[in-house]
Amino acid sequence: MEDLQIKANWSVVLCNGPEFHPEEDNMKAAILSIILLGSLATATSQGFFHHCSCVQLSKSVRRFLISTVTEHPISVHCDHIEVIVRLKDGKALCLDPKSNFTKMVLLASKQRANATRTSQTP
Repeated sequence: MEDLQIKANWSVVLCNGPEFHPEEDNMKAAILSIILLGSLATATSQGFFHHCSCVQLSKSVRRFLISTVTEHPISVHCDHIEVIVRLKDGKALCLDPKSNFTKMVLLASKQRANATRTSQTP
């Protein structure tokens, strides 16, 4: 009987005591929901869920300015192939993977890599 009385007292404190204010709790829930939705919108717009690197594509660039060539295949983060060249001045430039120029640059880069591997093997 004593346990029942203690439980009843706690329920009165939790539901009717000075700590329970339904209006404030609803306001807190609304503010937290707005913050969560804002964070989700920001994360989505900044590309955390869709992580393609290239926004603008170039058809070509002067070949002597290219320092390195990187090809990123299709992945769960990006639904198309990306070809990124690093120029000698440090800038990165995205090339159109469908252009003939890009195909020639990729072929030359692969041939150079194969030649380097072949010359390094004893």
